Amino acid sequence: LESGFMRFLAALLCLFPVCIGFTAVVVGFFKSTRLDKARKQMQHIVDHEGLHQFARHEGGLSMEAFNDLCQTHSGIKFERLDLQLIFNALSSNPAWRAQVAASTQPRQGYGYAGEAPLLPKEDVVAWAKGGFVFL
Repeated sequence: LESGFMRFLAALLCLFPVCIGFTAVVVGFFKSTRLDKARKQMQHIVDHEGLHQFARHEGGLSMEAFNDLCQTHSGIKFERLDLQLIFNALSSNPAWRAQVAASTQPRQGYGYAGEAPLLPKEDVVAWAKGGFVFL
């Protein structure tokens, strides 16, 4: 099985997952760069007081409210799947941690099980005043 054809076939078949992985890294970098552009536009205007007009819930910003905040102050609008990535990256209590906790106990940042995720205002302020975030 050490023929030249088998080596060629092995190299050819290995290229596919390598290309997929490289593409995923590039797409992730571009999405992260887009999020960083929004952050730079908002870093001087986002504070707890400025977030109240966008926060429709006491626990923080919903995905729609965060998208409205970004679109209003930076002109950048994110898609729903991008918002899910952003919420997991920015939240101090991301979804994967919330799934581990008991589903009947309230959790800061993600409410009760089955509710729409909320990004705490403190996390938004920390992101706006922080640095580059990789998605």
